[in-house]
Amino acid sequence: MAHITNWHDKYFRDSFANPVIARQFCLTYLDPKIVNHLNLDSPQSLELVSGIHIDEKLKELRSDLVFTVELKNGKKGYVYIHIEHQSTPDKWLPFRVLEYKIAIMRHHWEKLGCTELPVIFSMVYYTGQKPYQESLDIYNLFGEQEKLAREHLVTPVALHDVCQMDDEVLRQHRLINAIELCFKHVRDPDILKADILFEALGELDRAGFRSIVLRTITYMVRVGDTPKMDDLFERLIPNLTEATRKKVMTIEKRLEQRGIQIGEQRGRLNTIREMVLKLWNKGLGKDEIACLTDLDLNELEDLLKDGGTVH
Repeated sequence: MAHITNWHDKYFRDSFANPVIARQFCLTYLDPKIVNHLNLDSPQSLELVSGIHIDEKLKELRSDLVFTVELKNGKKGYVYIHIEHQSTPDKWLPFRVLEYKIAIMRHHWEKLGCTELPVIFSMVYYTGQKPYQESLDIYNLFGEQEKLAREHLVTPVALHDVCQMDDEVLRQHRLINAIELCFKHVRDPDILKADILFEALGELDRAGFRSIVLRTITYMVRVGDTPKMDDLFERLIPNLTEATRKKVMTIEKRLEQRGIQIGEQRGRLNTIREMVLKLWNKGLGKDEIACLTDLDLNELEDLLKDGGTVH
């Protein structure tokens, strides 16, 4: 439980943490329609929850109480009581309440390992000296966009499963089709047969988006499962403009040089490992081997872990 430095908060928390008082508070202030869903037959039906935090900057301005409560359908829910002590009404109060409700759901899901989100019944207890006259409807915070917010803030997620879409459908998505086809086929071992992808890259290149084409090719090289890079570049070249071909050939040369360097490095490591294993099998200690090979002990340990070749 966070340390409370505000005496308003301390008094509220200490008083309403008592289950009998908390139960009576809920019966007094919760909407009767909500109470009808709760099992409040005894004070023990409310259990105080600690360890849910959201914003350290606000901890001296408020104290929140969260109780678990059994619903009449047998599920577990939460009652969230927000105490508002600020002397000046805060128009952002509905948003802060939403933040904390999300924090409670995250706690329920991540910390408790639950597979369903809980229903949270919330209320605000305001003790400010000035009457609270700000809106309590979060949608009013969107101003002129309120109507759009009401239509779209809480709706089912719009998901587009690109790998399940037909190539011809993606082909119709002007300017983004090459990117989408790349996402769909990048891990396909037969990507070289995806004519539609290479055609789309060519069209994107001719439309003046060379940087995106080059970025796409780099992505294909780094992430894709194409066994032979030479075949990939050979497949790409005919669809590209002359200027882009030169850039692609530069990429190919860099990759080739990098492959040579990696091969040389692996060869040196294999030679060192063979030497280390021979010395180790002859009975030399790690300190002696480290001295003879100019390796530090951590490097030596890594080499001794695996007696095979470097991959």
